[in-house]
Amino acid sequence: MLGRSLSPVRRPPPPLPNWVKPLPNRIESEDVEFLWRKGALTIPDNPLRDELLGCFTEWVYPWTPMLDINEFLRTISREDGSNGKLSLLVIQAVMFAGVGFADLQILQQAGFQSHKDAKKHFFKKTKVSWLKH
Repeated sequence: MLGRSLSPVRRPPPPLPNWVKPLPNRIESEDVEFLWRKGALTIPDNPLRDELLGCFTEWVYPWTPMLDINEFLRTISREDGSNGKLSLLVIQAVMFAGVGFADLQILQQAGFQSHKDAKKHFFKKTKVSWLKH
């Protein structure tokens, strides 16, 4: 079988929470796989997510009120998606903006060594979300 390469087995990305807008149909499956491999299709577990949202709300939002924070938080709190859906790019950007203010112990519990490590991780997720948006 010379010249034939085996492509890796593709796993479907885990489903996004109901409060996240589905990806546009125009995004090709290869691009969805890329986003998944880069972590852009994942939302942090609730303890870290809530910490980052709290930090964003307390430290970032007052200086850059670019979204309706009450509607944003209400949408996330209604996990069934009945209060609307949010853009994955906006969610990743909010997580990234909040990470610099997060409690280091919570970041470490989530597997990060430092704020710098967490910032790098969330920046990558935001960047690839934006590239494919």
